[in-house]
Amino acid sequence: MIYDIIIGGGINGILTLEYFINLKKNVLLIDKSSNLLSFLNNYMYDDLEFISEGNKINMKKNVVSVKHLKDTFINKSNNYISNIKLNEEGKIITHKKDYITLNTDSNTYNCKNIMFNRI
Repeated sequence: MIYDIIIGGGINGILTLEYFINLKKNVLLIDKSSNLLSFLNNYMYDDLEFISEGNKINMKKNVVSVKHLKDTFINKSNNYISNIKLNEEGKIITHKKDYITLNTDSNTYNCKNIMFNRI
């Protein structure tokens, strides 16, 4: 099977996954962590609030807490759980004639495209 692969399970990765699933693409999100949103979970306090355009994530106010972001995006990702592979870190990317091969420690994926959401 040939996939479009998204690497990185943060907010951008989850939004990208949702976008491509809505386009009826055969897509997988791969993250090396054992959970999604690892940056928010590891480095941000739940009660931290910041000013944002809350209406973009179905909020009526323009103050968004980290907890709300976590809850929103975990709930969103639960809709696509079969398209998410955790504890998978890309090791080797090989270009073939018609596709790209991505090897992880435990799997090999044939891809049309690979989108990186991590720096």
